[in-house]
Amino acid sequence: MDIPRTLLRNLLKTGYAIAQDSDNRFAIAKILARILSRPNISEALYAEIARLLDGGTPEELRYFVAVGQYQFRDEEAGPPVGGPA
Repeated sequence: MDIPRTLLRNLLKTGYAIAQDSDNRFAIAKILARILSRPNISEALYAEIARLLDGGTPEELRYFVAVGQYQFRDEEAGPPVGGPA
């Protein structure tokens, strides 16, 4: 069977995007499961994860997985203790 290159190229682009979106949603759900076990969970972090899982765009999901989760973690941790003055 001979598949036209354009059709194959579009399938690979679309299939990758769908798979990446599913992977990001799964990663965010894992983050949520992990933080729910903590008694002092940030309400802002919980609200952001809920918003993303309820309808975040693929770009928002990707950003949260790559960057946003670490920004929330750093904000929750506060300034370093005993660091240089």
